Amino acid sequence: MAATPVSDAGTTRTLDITAAPRVMITFASGLVNRVLGDRPSARENAWQAVLADRERAAARAELADVLRGAVASGARNSRARNGDARNGRRVAR
Repeated sequence: MAATPVSDAGTTRTLDITAAPRVMITFASGLVNRVLGDRPSARENAWQAVLADRERAAARAELADVLRGAVASGARNSRARNGDARNGRRVAR
């Protein structure tokens, strides 16, 4: 943004209207850092997201393995309980 000329008793000087907002932003940023402490950078935040995704994927895989084992053993047990499932008839015990 361009500086606006300001005339003061015959002298012309420029006023940088962007200086105050930049100073305020710098001050506010420093204040927030003091109050909240250091915050992670975008790169650190992205890496944490990658690690969390990997953990969730591992948990899903583990759950799938557990369920696959439970279904397989449940299917074996239900055949034994219900008799010969292939022929659709029950075997008396």
